[in-house]
Amino acid sequence: MRLAFVTVLVLLLGFAGAGAAELLTLDGQPTAPTVLLRSRVAMLFVVVPGVDDVVRVVGWFDSAAKALPDVAPFVLAPEETLELRTVAESYPDLSVLIDQHATFGIALGIQDVPALVTLLDGRVREWLMPPFSRDDLLEAMEALAVAERRGPIPLIGTSAPAIEGKTPEGEARSLDTLPLPAFLVFLSPGCPFCWDLLDELKTMEADISVVLVVEADGLTADYEERLEAFLGEAPAEWELLLAPEGVREAYRVLATPTSFLLDDRAVIHSVLEGAVPGPILENEAYQLFAELVSEDP
Repeated sequence: MRLAFVTVLVLLLGFAGAGAAELLTLDGQPTAPTVLLRSRVAMLFVVVPGVDDVVRVVGWFDSAAKALPDVAPFVLAPEETLELRTVAESYPDLSVLIDQHATFGIALGIQDVPALVTLLDGRVREWLMPPFSRDDLLEAMEALAVAERRGPIPLIGTSAPAIEGKTPEGEARSLDTLPLPAFLVFLSPGCPFCWDLLDELKTMEADISVVLVVEADGLTADYEERLEAFLGEAPAEWELLLAPEGVREAYRVLATPTSFLLDDRAVIHSVLEGAVPGPILENEAYQLFAELVSEDP
C-alpha cells in the first residue's frame, strides 16, 4: 500500500531522538545524518536476514537507482549481519548504513520491512509500506527524480543572496559588513521552534558568529525585547539583523527556523531547517573550518 504525503514538511532532523541517532557504515565509520538531507534521497529500510522478499526488493531498488542517477539510494538496517554484508557486496552501487537502534525507522513510523521512504531536500515525499510491487517502487522513485525543488537546499555551494538590513539601533548592515563565517538564522515572531534552536546554538563550543535575521515589518516590540534580552545572554557577539521584505523569498525559506552556514566568502556551506540539535550544528561548523584550513593551510 502506498501512502503519499507530498505536502508534509517533515524534516529528518526534527524527529524526536534523531539528534542522538548514529548512522554507521558497514566498516563502523560514523556518517553524519545530514547525508540524508541532500537533494533526492531514497531510503530502503530492511532487516537482513528477515522476510523472504527483502533481497528481491533490494534488487528492484538497485535497478531503479541505476536508471535514475539523480536519486541517491541508501539501504538502512538496524544491525550489521553477514547476510547484510553479502547484500552490500552484491549491490555495490547502493550505500548501506546501519541505523543504530532503528532510530530513523522508528521516527518515520516504519513498522514492517522492506519499506521505502523518499525525501526531497530533507522533506518526506512518499512512504511505501509493505506489501508493494516493483512497479510501485519504480513509480515512487521516478516521481522523486522529477519533483521540483522548492526549498533552500539547492542554494548550497552558491553565493548567499544580498541582504541590506539594519540593526535595531538603525545601523546599516549587509553581507559585506557581517562577521564571517557565520550561521545566518531566519526567525519569526511566535515561533516556538525558533527558541528551541537558539537554545541549541548556545550550546555550541565552536567559535562562530551567529546572525539572527528577522523581517523588520513583522517584528513586534515584545519580540524585539525578548530577542535583545537573549542576545544579552548569548555566549558570543551575536547580532540581530532586521531585514526588508523579500529577503526570506531570496533565500527560499519555507519555514522558520532555517539556518544557513556561510563561509568566509559568504558562500552557503550548508542549510539546516528546523530546531536542529546542537551537536549537529557544531559538526557542520567544524566541517566548514576543516575545509577552510585545507584550502588555506
